[in-house]
Amino acid sequence: MANDATEIKSKSFPLARGRKSYQFRIRLLGSIVIFLLFLGLILGTVTARLLRDIISKDFNQQQLILARHIARMVEQNIQFLKEELLLLSRSPSLVEFRKTEEDRMKIALETVKNSSVIAIILLNSSGDILKIVGEKDYVLKKTIPFDNSSFFQWCRTPENQHRVFIGQCKPDQPSNDNHLYMLMATSVYKSLGRINSDNSVSKFMGAVAFLIDSTRFIERFTKDIRSGKTGYAWVIDNNGNFVFHIERNFIGENAFIVRKARDPSINFIPINTIQKEEMLKGEEGTGWYYSGWHRGKIGKMKKFIAFTPIYLRKEAPPFLWSVAVAAPTSEVENVVHSVYIPMFIGSAVLILVIVLVGFYLICLGRSLTWTLEEEVRLKTEELRKSHEELTRSESLYRTYIEKSRDMIFTVDSSGIFRSLNQYGADLFGKKKEEYIGQRLEKAFSPESAEKLLKIVREVIETDQDVQLEHDLIVGGRLFWFLSHFIPLSREGENPSVVLVFSRDVTSRHQLREKEILRTEKLASIGTLAAGVAHEINNPICIILGFTEYLLNKKEPQSKEHEILETIRRQATACQQIVENLLTFARVPAKSTIVTNVNDDIKKVVKVSQNTLLTKKINLTLNSAPDLPQATADSSQLQQVFLNLINNGVDAMKTGGQLTISSRLDDKKRQIEIEFRD
Repeated sequence: MANDATEIKSKSFPLARGRKSYQFRIRLLGSIVIFLLFLGLILGTVTARLLRDIISKDFNQQQLILARHIARMVEQNIQFLKEELLLLSRSPSLVEFRKTEEDRMKIALETVKNSSVIAIILLNSSGDILKIVGEKDYVLKKTIPFDNSSFFQWCRTPENQHRVFIGQCKPDQPSNDNHLYMLMATSVYKSLGRINSDNSVSKFMGAVAFLIDSTRFIERFTKDIRSGKTGYAWVIDNNGNFVFHIERNFIGENAFIVRKARDPSINFIPINTIQKEEMLKGEEGTGWYYSGWHRGKIGKMKKFIAFTPIYLRKEAPPFLWSVAVAAPTSEVENVVHSVYIPMFIGSAVLILVIVLVGFYLICLGRSLTWTLEEEVRLKTEELRKSHEELTRSESLYRTYIEKSRDMIFTVDSSGIFRSLNQYGADLFGKKKEEYIGQRLEKAFSPESAEKLLKIVREVIETDQDVQLEHDLIVGGRLFWFLSHFIPLSREGENPSVVLVFSRDVTSRHQLREKEILRTEKLASIGTLAAGVAHEINNPICIILGFTEYLLNKKEPQSKEHEILETIRRQATACQQIVENLLTFARVPAKSTIVTNVNDDIKKVVKVSQNTLLTKKINLTLNSAPDLPQATADSSQLQQVFLNLINNGVDAMKTGGQLTISSRLDDKKRQIEIEFRD
């Protein structure tokens, strides 16, 4: 028995030792599990935060691009209204207050009414309203929702001639339509001639103004904006009042007050700080704030905001509004959750699988290679789904580009299309896939493609935005576009791709060319009249000569003498008219041996000044003092100068700078005259 007991005892010892080793392994495995779970929780939290920050920053940058696009479109339309108002103020019918002034104002209204101009007002030199053309209420009442003196004093100041006044936005109290209105005005002057070669005299005749529905004007560019699924745009003026907001009762109210009045429980300090310290100072940026509502949804929520200034007047002192694009942070959080939660679950499953694999390795020693392979496959599927979610978000932003009514494309420094929206493909006439990866010559004529590539390389080299109006030939047709070239680059890298927004302004450009052609025809008629006047001058001189001869033959008190005096007086008046026409056109042709070149230049400049003004060309005259007399034919020199000026005008189709300089080269003993356009 003793021997048997000893044998049992000796067999039980390895079993107890194995049980302790197993319990130790279980405790070790439990510690490892807890550590791994804790580590996974920390890593998951950090990953989620980093992912949220990255997507939030990218989302706000997309909002900033939308805000910049709105700002540029508004500025372009404001510049268009300024040009049309200045062109209207120079109309002869307005300057003379002729009966045709209403017709001219109606024509101008047809041109600008798509830019929310609801009335055109003409005031006399005393500030009284002479004529209103536009919506029926203003025409019948002959009154506007503004104090005339506020802008009229500005217009009658001589320093503001040829400048445009832009007033503050105000509501129209009688209509109470939740809209704001503003005035854009300029002075009307009548030219009285010149006191010398450099100065002219003009008389203040009154002012002409556009009455603009500011809310409707801004709504054109903001109503279709979507940031994410529910984000929208709003605009405040330089006083902090809402010019446009999706909440219609906010329009015309102060942005610092109306929010607090609607929900006093919300702390609006973040948005008020952004408005006061950045937006009203003309700065651009991004941020966030708390709100109590969004598209009918009530409750405290956090929103992302991106903002940029809208310059209505850049010269000092600047006059600006600010446009903001805002969307709730839930737009980003939904994306983060759709990516993070599957990732977190996958990580937890992976940790659990690792623990189970370790347990089986310790306890059973079995190979779980197939389990790990399956988990890798599941993880890959999760990552693929995460990538699809990100791709879906990117597709949402691309949808905004595809639905734009502007041609939008990207191009690199080699002139190759990187992307193209549907509007551009429709304009080119083929599927957009046929253009992506192809050179610009695929869509444009060789000359137009070369012109575009030159601009693209300049934008990439300078890393600066470029905005200009230019012509392009597409499919054999001439188009005019108002384009905005924006360099695109990653942080810390030089730009290699340019984003191009192009709006078709062909119809507006053709209308402007018709106006210029009409002015050129009038100038040609003036030149023809001057030529006819020169031919009439000789018979008038003969009439005056014979009249003087007959007057000497008649008694001063006779009836015949009285008739001859009438003939001489009327002929003298005709001669004065002819001399005025000849002076306006050019001096009578005659050969001279010695002439003053500076005087010849000034005479030609007098003839050309009206043409230069019509063509929007600034003239700079640099005449060398004490220039000696030259041996030359004065009339022929003037003809040469006139031809050079006309060549310069033809070369500058959209306006520019013409500089005429004269100087003496002492070494060559020559007079040099330089024409530079």
